[in-house]
Amino acid sequence: MSGYDRIKEYLGRLRKEVAQIRFRTGLILAVALFVLLVFLVATLEGFFYFSPQVKKFAVGILFVVLGGVVAGNILVSFAIFRGWTERYSDRKLAELLISKYGKIGQRLINVIQLNDQRPSLKSGVSSALINVYTQEVADELEDVPIENVVDSSPVRKAGIFLAVVIFIVLAVTGYNFRFYKAALTRLKNARTEYEFPLPFTILSLKGNTQVLYGDTLDLSFEIKGKLPKQLFLSVRFPEHTILDRIRVEDSVVTYELRNLRETAFCEAFVVNKNIFRRWSRISSGVDTIRVISRPEILEYSFEVIPPPYTRLEKAVHQSSNREVRAYPGSLIGVNILANKEIEEGKAIFKSGKVYPLKVKKNKGKFDFRVRENDEFLIKIYDREGIDNISPIKYVVELLKDGYPSVKVLSPRGNFELNESMVVPLGIKISDDFGFSACNIVYRFLNKVENLDAFKIAFPIKEKTLPLQELYYDWDVGSLGIVPGDEMEFWIEVYDNDVVSGPKRSVSRKVFVRYPTIIELFSQVSEAEDQMVDEARDILEEVKESKKVLEEISLKLIKENEIKWERKVQIERELKKTKELGERIKKLSQKLDEVIQRSKENLLFNEEILSKLARLQEAFEQIMTPELQEAMEKLKRAIESMDKEEIARALQNFKINQERFEKELDRMLDIFERVKIEQAVDEMVKRINDMVKNQDSLSRILEGADSLRNTAMLRLANEEEKIGYDMTSLEDLMKTTLEDMQKFPVMPSEELNNISEEIKRMDIASDLNEAASSLRNMNPRKAFNRASSAADKMHSAANMLEEFQKTFKVRTMEEVLVDFQNILSHALQISKEQEKISGSLKDISYGSDKIQDIMVQQSWNVENLSKLLSELSSLSGKTFAVSPRVGKYIGQAYSKMRSVLRNLQEGSVAVSRRDAREALRSINDCSLEIMFSMENLLSGGQATGFKEYLKRLQQLASQQEGLNQETMKLGLGGEGGRLSLQRLAARQMQIKRALEQLQRQMRGNPDQVGDLSGIVKDMEKVIEDLKKNRVLRKTIQRQQRILTRLLDAQKSIRAQGYKKKRKSRTGQDVVRESPSLPSDYGEKSSLLRENLEEALSKGYSADLEKVIRKYFEILSTEEEKSEK
Repeated sequence: MSGYDRIKEYLGRLRKEVAQIRFRTGLILAVALFVLLVFLVATLEGFFYFSPQVKKFAVGILFVVLGGVVAGNILVSFAIFRGWTERYSDRKLAELLISKYGKIGQRLINVIQLNDQRPSLKSGVSSALINVYTQEVADELEDVPIENVVDSSPVRKAGIFLAVVIFIVLAVTGYNFRFYKAALTRLKNARTEYEFPLPFTILSLKGNTQVLYGDTLDLSFEIKGKLPKQLFLSVRFPEHTILDRIRVEDSVVTYELRNLRETAFCEAFVVNKNIFRRWSRISSGVDTIRVISRPEILEYSFEVIPPPYTRLEKAVHQSSNREVRAYPGSLIGVNILANKEIEEGKAIFKSGKVYPLKVKKNKGKFDFRVRENDEFLIKIYDREGIDNISPIKYVVELLKDGYPSVKVLSPRGNFELNESMVVPLGIKISDDFGFSACNIVYRFLNKVENLDAFKIAFPIKEKTLPLQELYYDWDVGSLGIVPGDEMEFWIEVYDNDVVSGPKRSVSRKVFVRYPTIIELFSQVSEAEDQMVDEARDILEEVKESKKVLEEISLKLIKENEIKWERKVQIERELKKTKELGERIKKLSQKLDEVIQRSKENLLFNEEILSKLARLQEAFEQIMTPELQEAMEKLKRAIESMDKEEIARALQNFKINQERFEKELDRMLDIFERVKIEQAVDEMVKRINDMVKNQDSLSRILEGADSLRNTAMLRLANEEEKIGYDMTSLEDLMKTTLEDMQKFPVMPSEELNNISEEIKRMDIASDLNEAASSLRNMNPRKAFNRASSAADKMHSAANMLEEFQKTFKVRTMEEVLVDFQNILSHALQISKEQEKISGSLKDISYGSDKIQDIMVQQSWNVENLSKLLSELSSLSGKTFAVSPRVGKYIGQAYSKMRSVLRNLQEGSVAVSRRDAREALRSINDCSLEIMFSMENLLSGGQATGFKEYLKRLQQLASQQEGLNQETMKLGLGGEGGRLSLQRLAARQMQIKRALEQLQRQMRGNPDQVGDLSGIVKDMEKVIEDLKKNRVLRKTIQRQQRILTRLLDAQKSIRAQGYKKKRKSRTGQDVVRESPSLPSDYGEKSSLLRENLEEALSKGYSADLEKVIRKYFEILSTEEEKSEK
């Protein structure tokens, strides 16, 4: 046998050994798999009790798997033995030798490769060498045992695995032997069906049953066997199903079904959710529960009739609501409808009341009156006596008729009475249904002997309106209030609840004080002093601003271009001027408040009030349109940064600023004069008020024997107060005397004499002794001292009243003298201008007289400038100078300068025309000065005031009617958008009429105050009405418009009704003529001679009219002086 055959034979034996090991291993694993499968199928059968079909299928699968595994193992082993697989080829087997015997295995592979390649070897390769090499390898293989080459460990491992499987299976089956024995038996008898044993059964103890409608049924179920943790109960009704879970704690389980109203089907069951249990559901079976009908209320309704005072309609509430709400005293009717005929019924209330039902077939009803919150239920019974179960509980809830509310709208805070003795009340009241009464409750705070509260009715027209704003002027003049009294009041309101009694609410308390005249004067004086100080500060700032602007002007001349610093400086001064204007505007508003306060409390006479009104108007208009325009131009100029434009605008602004300064300075001078006049008027009113109070105390002390001690102490306090007021008067006189020193013409010496005389009287000493005697309970001595003080005060009052007359005459004389001088100068200028105009008629261009005429005209221009200076000085003393005077002087000045300019240019004809126009302006100026004098002497009354008053009265009447209609719409009256637009149109008509009237009276010093404030209020009212809104502010503005219109009439009438303006119907009077005065005719003759002398100097006809008017005024003044 060749070496290669020996190698092949060795490899065949090695492959056989490998196949045998593979076969034995596969067989052992197949047995282990079969055991596991049998164990698994037996376990599943034990849990699930498979059907015969499943069992037969499972057993078949077992044997199929076993046969398939064994057959597969045999085929694989045979394929290995035959070497059919590459894995067990000669070369792969040689590789096994490498792992055990590396060199031999490698040599074996070389032999296999050489023999496989022998046919393809080239010539020259020795076959003998290959055979030798092969023989050597074959010899070496003889020494290698096959057992050492093949690994037999898989057989051992498979055996161990089989042993472990058998052990585990035997252990599990031994632990639950019965379970697996039964399972294997059922698998053995695969064709046989075996029943699955249930762990427990459920038995219904009630079974099919019946109950009354609405009753409760207890269901019972018994569980036999192993108790489940819980079971389910299903109760199926026709329309719905109840599914409930019941915890099982005992073999008998109960469940309560309440209020059964229809037939039901019930079932108890347990559902299996464990996949290892054969059963799916264990049930008790379905039982039927039949319900027998009870009487039942199917429908109900409440009919609520509210108490009459609420004026509410009857209301019906249907079955949807078990709660009925009603106001106390309401009558509630209850109606029910049952499901069957009822025999009787009753309503049982929680409060203990029981009301029987009126029954008819299946209906019932009853009624009751509501007094309190309550609950009730209705029991009904059928003919068998069966009642309704679980009746509905109905709730009766009282609606709260709330307390009324009242709020004081005005006065907003504490209130000071004025001479009108009227407290303007505005209240807002609200309630659910209306009011029965509203009262003003008041009490005095400083009258120890009378601290009780009193009440008077607050008028309510419509008591049924639930929300109202009411206004009422409460006249407290009849309450015996005197200056210094203090009181408080509040508003109480009652609703119209007649069931539980009218409920009351009260407002906040309002403190009311009637200030003494001294307090009022002090308040006005303090306010005016603050205004003067503020105006002086403004004046100083204006002067400082002038200096700054002058410095800026000088720097602008030196600088080639505008620097940013100059721009900032100018803007700062513009802003400062604007702010000063705003401050002056506020001063005007404060002065207007002082005027209104003075009017309300009758502090000053109409002449002073008129001056204050003119002063207030002047403050308001001091920021002239020219100044504002100059500011705008300067603002635009600095924005353009044009040097020339800035210089021009700055110069214009400086001119207007200087006018602003002069006007403000003039206002201050007039203000100081008016303040002195106020002080004189205040002295007279103070002393007269003290005289009145002291006379009253003296009369009381005359019968003082019957006075109580408390009354004497009160009188002592009043005496001390009068003494304090007397000292205050002396201080006022001292202060006024110091103020008069600034004006030499004023009668300061006379006031000083009066002051010294009053000090000598020592009135305060008498008053203090009277007070001391009263505190010592000695009324007789007190009467003597009080009477002495009263006599001295009467004397002081007479002196001050005489001084007031002297003061007025002296002040009037000062102004009239200035007027006369100015008029005389104006006439002289007119005369000279007339000469110039006449001279120009007869000359032509190139005449030698032109130079003389120019000299005369230059002197006349200078005289006109002096006249303007005199007028400026006079305007600082009085408002009587008409603005038109300055206008005419300005026109005359312009024409005179034009005459000079045209004469220089040789335009004689134009100069002649300008001279005539200058003369006309001077004559107009003279006439205007005389009209101003006439108005001053006549107290400011001028023609046309009857028509003016008539128109004001008509406008006030129209405004009143408009106010009433607006209030109706604003307080809930019916009216829509068109109505408000109509009212807006009417307000617009009144506004236009007032503006026209104001234009007609413009420039007339007789007009009291300025009506522009009324026009502004009208504009705001029109705006509100056009926007279809009526606010409380709208109504207040309309009321203020009406009040100011009425005040304007009152002021004008007060001036028109002075004694020197009273008219009387002509009568025929027959009496003897008295003898003429000894000096009669001397003064009039002197005036007549002066007039004749003036007329003999050859004035023109127009100028003669002026002169005659002038002497007529002088004559009138002389007559008044004589009177």
